[in-house]
Amino acid sequence: VPSPVFQRWLQPALRPIWSRLVALLEGDADTWLARTPAEREQVNLDLRTLAQHDVSARGGTPMSLDGPAPGTAAGLSKVLALLCPDTVPLIDDAAIHFALGAVPRPDSADTPLAGPEHFVPMLDWFAAAVQAAGPELGALARDYALAPLSPAQVLDRLLWFETWGWRVCRQPTPWWWLGEDGREAILPMPGPAPSSARIALPDIADPAWRETARAALDAVHADP
Repeated sequence: VPSPVFQRWLQPALRPIWSRLVALLEGDADTWLARTPAEREQVNLDLRTLAQHDVSARGGTPMSLDGPAPGTAAGLSKVLALLCPDTVPLIDDAAIHFALGAVPRPDSADTPLAGPEHFVPMLDWFAAAVQAAGPELGALARDYALAPLSPAQVLDRLLWFETWGWRVCRQPTPWWWLGEDGREAILPMPGPAPSSARIALPDIADPAWRETARAALDAVHADP
């Protein structure tokens, strides 16, 4: 990869760290949740080492990159989610806010701030979510014909869409974050491009649009 960050990360002194991380993160949700406290702390230590090495190599100065900053949870997950896709999701700030509430909800995907300290808590949340919804995620994976996906990989993509992707998917129908009376959902609705904020249905001036949106929200929250 023609990137100075990847070049530094692939220096001989750091390669054993990557190898150890992949060995500790390979497998699936059950494998991760069975890791010992010592193994989990080793993951934390290795992630901090990589993040600190990147910052020190840049002299503590932010660097312009195509994609998330490498010293962040998002940057590290970009690599590790590719290598260990059944354990590591994309851990950007939007996902951390959604799952853990540990960082502010971001308005941009271009400047992630969450550090590697959020990585292991996100792995715990992700693995537990995969276990809890395994049959449903497996059914979605089987119905997707364009590429083979595992349940964890389905959840990774759903997590991205629910936390960030809906904001950029505008065709053929834009998606909206709608809420009313304690209920909320991300729903496709025709109309102008919405903001990335939650839209309260009573605040919508167009009565026809409001009622259509309310019916869609009712359908999502209807008892199965």
